[in-house]
Amino acid sequence: MTDVMAWKPKLDYQRSWYFRQSYEAEIRYLATYINLLREINTYQMSHEFQENVKIKQHLDLSYKAADAYTNMEWSDAPPE
Repeated sequence: MTDVMAWKPKLDYQRSWYFRQSYEAEIRYLATYINLLREINTYQMSHEFQENVKIKQHLDLSYKAADAYTNMEWSDAPPE
């Protein structure tokens, strides 16, 4: 993100007729690049959220089993 903030447009000041087209092209490039970064960020956040939900469900199940074991509701000993 800091690279985007520090980005400076590459403009041709030598030819006045070219300045407008190069400026518009740089603006379109930056807008497209920012949209790409937004999409990547949104995808990553949703993917991490789904993974965190799966991890939470697994941990809840593990804690429930550990609680049952400590309360003598469950045993790993063979049945007698």
